[in-house]
Amino acid sequence: MASDRKAKQAKRQRRKQKEQSTKSPAHDQGVLERLRGVLDAWIVETNDQGRLSEDPSIPASWEARMKQNYDERIRDRDRRQGRAVPTPLP
Repeated sequence: MASDRKAKQAKRQRRKQKEQSTKSPAHDQGVLERLRGVLDAWIVETNDQGRLSEDPSIPASWEARMKQNYDERIRDRDRRQGRAVPTPLP
């Protein structure tokens, strides 16, 4: 019985130590550095274009397109439900 209790205590202690070590800032920093290295290697290996800045007009055009689509869908929904349809913002 005493050995079972000691085994359970030891298991709880190991679990607690593991939880504390994985929550430490040093552990987080090490993981972050490792993942950054993996990402950098992947970018080079795949010739990923995400490292290059794109022309600001590209995301702006997608934003405008999404806004138009969203506004149209909301107006259509409101019309179907008999609600007052607000005027679109510029």
